[in-house]
Amino acid sequence: MGQPDQFAKRTFADETERITGGAVTWQDPPEIGLVKVQGDGLLLVRHPDRIAGLSAPWPEARMHEEILVELKMPGDHLDFPAVERALLRRQARQVQRAEESARG
Repeated sequence: MGQPDQFAKRTFADETERITGGAVTWQDPPEIGLVKVQGDGLLLVRHPDRIAGLSAPWPEARMHEEILVELKMPGDHLDFPAVERALLRRQARQVQRAEESARG
């Protein structure tokens, strides 16, 4: 990590509590272990013009190259952590796509 990053972190660590009168404190974040992040499926939109006349939700796919699918069955957990994990998987795929695009 470069010196500007370290300077920014030190500044937050040193100044946050003083500036906020103790209302906010700085803490080094815990490491986040991501071993395997994978959605249930991936829909690749090959011919968007061919789905325009289909019933919903298929026409919505025309705006996308791919759609990460999360399948939920009766009895599956739909609590806050489950929703957040689904959002994390979607964001992880988006980061993966951005990295692939940057590599060319």
